[in-house]
Amino acid sequence: MDNSNGKRIVLNVFKPSRLKPKSPDKSPTTTTENDTKHKTEPTTDGEPVKCEVKYLNQKFGPSEQKVFQEPKEGTVSSQQENWWKKYAFCHVREYKKHARPEEKPYSVAIYINTKPLKKIIQDVVLNDPLLKDEIDDRKPAKDKVVKIKEPFHQLFFRYKKLESVGRKRFANDQSSLAQLELVLDFARKEFEAEFAAIDRCRTSKTKTIAFEHLWALFPPGEIVYAKILKQECAVRVRRTEVLQEYNFRPGPQLKVFRIHCTWVDFDGENIGMRNLEVLKIDQYQDELVLSELIAMPLDMHEKADKLRAQLLARGRRFERFVGRRYMEYDGPGIKFNTEVRAYEMFSVRGRVMVDPTTFHRLQPNHTFRVGPKITDLKGLATSKLSDQQALIASPRLRGYSFNNRCFVELSVDKMEPVEYDPHCFEGLVLGPAIKRTIQALVTTRARRHEDEESEDDLFDDIIKGKGKGVVCMLHGPPGVGKTLTAECVAEYVKRPLCMVSSGDLGDNAAVLDISLRRIMDLAATWKAVLLIDEADVLMERRDGFNLSRNSMVSVFLRHLEYYKGILFLTTNRVLLSFDEAFKSRIHIPIRYNNLSRDSRRQIWQQLCERVPSGVELTKQDYDTLARHNLNGRQIKNIIKAAESVAEFEGAKVDLKQLQQIAKMQAVFAKDMASLGGVDYNAGGENYEWGSMFN
Repeated sequence: MDNSNGKRIVLNVFKPSRLKPKSPDKSPTTTTENDTKHKTEPTTDGEPVKCEVKYLNQKFGPSEQKVFQEPKEGTVSSQQENWWKKYAFCHVREYKKHARPEEKPYSVAIYINTKPLKKIIQDVVLNDPLLKDEIDDRKPAKDKVVKIKEPFHQLFFRYKKLESVGRKRFANDQSSLAQLELVLDFARKEFEAEFAAIDRCRTSKTKTIAFEHLWALFPPGEIVYAKILKQECAVRVRRTEVLQEYNFRPGPQLKVFRIHCTWVDFDGENIGMRNLEVLKIDQYQDELVLSELIAMPLDMHEKADKLRAQLLARGRRFERFVGRRYMEYDGPGIKFNTEVRAYEMFSVRGRVMVDPTTFHRLQPNHTFRVGPKITDLKGLATSKLSDQQALIASPRLRGYSFNNRCFVELSVDKMEPVEYDPHCFEGLVLGPAIKRTIQALVTTRARRHEDEESEDDLFDDIIKGKGKGVVCMLHGPPGVGKTLTAECVAEYVKRPLCMVSSGDLGDNAAVLDISLRRIMDLAATWKAVLLIDEADVLMERRDGFNLSRNSMVSVFLRHLEYYKGILFLTTNRVLLSFDEAFKSRIHIPIRYNNLSRDSRRQIWQQLCERVPSGVELTKQDYDTLARHNLNGRQIKNIIKAAESVAEFEGAKVDLKQLQQIAKMQAVFAKDMASLGGVDYNAGGENYEWGSMFN
């Protein structure tokens, strides 16, 4: 309705759920924001600030200016426009323009009016960096009131700090202390149920909480225990929210509580805070035990001290292994499948290269950036992470699995430094002169590769950048040690081994070019030994008929020409059709013959000595085994099978088991060599299954 002065008076029917408004007095009731722009604090007019909560509506007047109103009778005095600022703080319901009488307010807020109260609210609540996502108006301009919007969670989260700081700051200022107590009393009554729920969680043995009180359990900055992708970890809460989860199923639409959290991670350049995927808790009835939730405050866990120690120790491992590290690994690998938009887990065993920088460079669709930055790799060498930062460090680092041949996320707990085998190269069954030549070339190349400047001193091609690598061609029948030679060279120079088959590189020139660039980039980045297995398909002579194969050979030749590292090529045969251009690209061609009896005996003995459970073999037994015409791979397979049989029988590997499996191999080889096929109905040569196990 309108009064005689033409000003609008709104009857306030609002009743707060927790605090009842004070009884209205007969003071003037309306003022506008436009009228207060150039006015000073109300205390300057000599009237004391009233230590009360004033409940108001904020609407729009006839001139579309904002008007603060409460239900009053009588006229409005234009001489007291700032009457509402003379209260310690006001509880204001804000309405949109042209709101209908029955329409609900679009926002509810409290306005802090006095300078001491504004200052402490700003210091303790509004300027708290952990609450930045909870606050709309963090830095109010001079002479403006401090405004906090409903649901006032900031007051709940910083209640204890506000109380302790305020009592200390206002020890000699009873007026300000009384105003602070007014705010604290408002918070106590507004959040009575939440305070009681958190107190029960901290003191009760059952530790249960209702869905509507979950937000109070996860204040910004809280360290939370959760299992993410089956790994225990600690994360820091950034903010929380409750959303309506819409689906097409019949029945009521449930809500979901979402926790936005962060942890310490490395993005390839900097170490800092990384925003994670949201943790979700679906709406539930009654109360749940905290241990049944997907996440809970770490301090409330029944094994909090033990968990904290474990997570802190893992954080220190993260700190130690971050960067580029060549490691042994046996554990889960995690990879994001872009087609189904979900993470996949699989087993990873063997050597890995921890290298988030290269991961992000070659996997641009799976990158992230940390912020704010804590430090970088150089800074980490002199300044370690704090215990709080190490506690919430990522449980995973990104890297590359050489066995799986893919980039993958690796568990920090499952990494160990590589233990090189110093005797591997010595055990190679090769002539002394060949071994010495290989040693000399790869050792010199590896040493110069360590020092980038010394590469300029290498004997070079006329064209700069060409001919700086070492290319070794290993040719011979299967199972005679070609691949093993490359593996032993990598162990000898203490470098990773990047192994790829020609079939993995593609079947056309364009794909081959991309694949070679990628694998040679990885090998060069990690200073690895590169092995291309079964390379004969890439080395056949070019002709005038097969343009696709000609293109592939040309691409391969070009990459060989400019490769700077150590490269091994293996083939089971040297064809007369090999392209002539490869002769000038190969530094060391090594021929492997079929194994002699002495070589087979040496291989039998070396491999049997590696059986963990031990063997029962004499010198004569090794002589007997060496009579079998087998290659090295077949010998290894026989020993592996015999080891399983021995374990089943609860005994050590002996001659009987090895002979039995070797005979099975011989029968199979004879069957394969049979030109007329195998007659499975005939008796023929056979072996007695019972003799293996009886």
